[in-house]
Amino acid sequence: MTDMPPALDDLRRDIDRIDDALHDLLVRRAEVVAAIRGFKAGGFALRPGREAMILRRLLARHTGAFPRESLVRIWREIMGAMVRLQGSFTIAAPASLGAEFGQLAREEYGSATVVNTVPSARHALGAIRTGEAALALLPPPREGEAQPWWPLLVEADGLRVVARLPFAQLKPRVEALAVARLDPAPSGEDRTLVGLLAPEPLSRARIQALFQAAGLAAREIVPATNGAAGGPQRYAVETDGFLVAGEAGLARLAEAAKGVASVVALGAYPVPLDAARLAPAGG
Repeated sequence: MTDMPPALDDLRRDIDRIDDALHDLLVRRAEVVAAIRGFKAGGFALRPGREAMILRRLLARHTGAFPRESLVRIWREIMGAMVRLQGSFTIAAPASLGAEFGQLAREEYGSATVVNTVPSARHALGAIRTGEAALALLPPPREGEAQPWWPLLVEADGLRVVARLPFAQLKPRVEALAVARLDPAPSGEDRTLVGLLAPEPLSRARIQALFQAAGLAAREIVPATNGAAGGPQRYAVETDGFLVAGEAGLARLAEAAKGVASVVALGAYPVPLDAARLAPAGG
């Protein structure tokens, strides 16, 4: 057997040194995360806003041929591992959503993430309340659902939408919202899911006008009940920006809707990366 050409052998040694350096940095990163854990005093380890900022920063500085989508996948795996180092992290998802939601959960939060299937969205939210799960994975609001889950957040103490998944996929197979007992934090590019409770049906034009009066845009409007039915009506509205209790934008919306509907922030989440950010460098 002939010996490897010296040039190729040298390149392989370079790769080994790079791998060792990467491994050393991962070990160091875990040590830093352990130090950070001491400051959190048992607080929730997952920080969707912070993770989004990290990924956007890395993509902004990325150069070369290495695929951007693969870069994101690597860092999602790293960040998921760091979350699990800080405590138990289990996800609950309704069984009706199928295996693809479990796959989505592991792609977003790490391949070792435990995903427990439960009978319904109500059970998934209940798993958070009892501490059996840190996060519930649920489908985005869709018109015509027989039993929409998001109205449950109006009465759910402390449960909020904190992420929209997938955060970075060029062609997502499925989409989901992540709910946790966590106050969302701004990432710099965010959207908010607002809940409206009205004593009578509201037209889409009326809802859009309420948001416009507050300087906001109603991106998507989903009613929870038949618009022709009597009794209280609930609407989920996605809008740009970070609007939570105490934020000026939410206060303006509440004022614009006064006498028409009550307003509650159901959660806020970083805007998923678009195709331009994931496209090959120079592409």
